Amino acid sequence: MTRVTKKKTAERPIARREDASDGGARERNKLDKRERIAAAAWEVFSREGFEASSTNTIAERAGVAKGTLFLYTCSCW
Repeated sequence: MTRVTKKKTAERPIARREDASDGGARERNKLDKRERIAAAAWEVFSREGFEASSTNTIAERAGVAKGTLFLYTCSCW
């Protein structure tokens, strides 16, 4: 029988995930998006009224994709 050996690869250090407690870049990015979405929504609602506002307009104004808008505003699920 032929024995198969695993190819040895150089070990790489595992990247440390930044958590919310240390205020890492990932968490700052999330907070920045949330603030941009809230500011854009307030602006669009004030200008166009709630009934006439659209998620497309809010997402465009905030500089995020529409899916991101739903992700950040429907975080209660």
